[in-house]
Amino acid sequence: MVVADINKDNRSDIALVLEKDLHVFLNTDVGKFTHHIVHSLIWIPLFMVAVDINRDNKLDIIAMYSSQCRISVIFIDDTYTFIDQTYIETKSRPSNIAVIDVNEDNNPDIIVTNYEMNTIGILFNNENGTFINQKTYLTDDIAYSLDTADMNNDNKIDIILVWDGIFAILFNLGNSKFSAPVKYFFDFRSTHLIIADVNADNKLDIIFLPVNEEKIFIYFNKNNGIFTDFKTFQINNVPKQVTMADIDNDGKMEVIFRHNWGIKILTFNC
Repeated sequence: MVVADINKDNRSDIALVLEKDLHVFLNTDVGKFTHHIVHSLIWIPLFMVAVDINRDNKLDIIAMYSSQCRISVIFIDDTYTFIDQTYIETKSRPSNIAVIDVNEDNNPDIIVTNYEMNTIGILFNNENGTFINQKTYLTDDIAYSLDTADMNNDNKIDIILVWDGIFAILFNLGNSKFSAPVKYFFDFRSTHLIIADVNADNKLDIIFLPVNEEKIFIYFNKNNGIFTDFKTFQINNVPKQVTMADIDNDGKMEVIFRHNWGIKILTFNC
């Protein structure tokens, strides 16, 4: 499922796949939606993201098909009409994707975790929504989660990965090059992370959801992407999903997480 303003009316629309059909629900007024079937797909994607991949000022949809070792770019216009679809072969089953301008050429590139090869790959955008061959970087293990952010405040987008008992940062060195993974070890299993400035010190921290535990862990960025300590927060429910936002507009981020019985907001001072 993707939430984005597809028809540029400053309302959040919804795109999702049901039984191989791409559906768009256009937000018409205060949460009321009109339904449109855009296109029939060959496979059901495991993950989707919306971004203007070819810089035509129209949102496109990037879909990931893990079992088929493919990513597709679905081009639609701002009247939610299907235009075209292209397929990109990955080097193994992709488990996660992120879309970000890696090499600072103002074109969004695609980062993919290659599940069976213990690598991540970057597909660099040729400016028109086509991509050059995948450039791979070794990660030493299967990455369960992938995110991107400027962790060391050098105005370059870094890559953050999680696998069993480890998270790692690949620092962007410029010129499409990344450092070897800088690893941090922990004694819990996590497949989900959120990156945000938790303690309002202008440094990005990392929140982890451990599997089947009633707590969250926060690693604090001390300086330049270096993490030296973490805190554990008991929350009395097993979190299923987590996000962050400044709910009360006090300049500090709250943690919002969903559990089996509802939603909880965690406010704290770090």
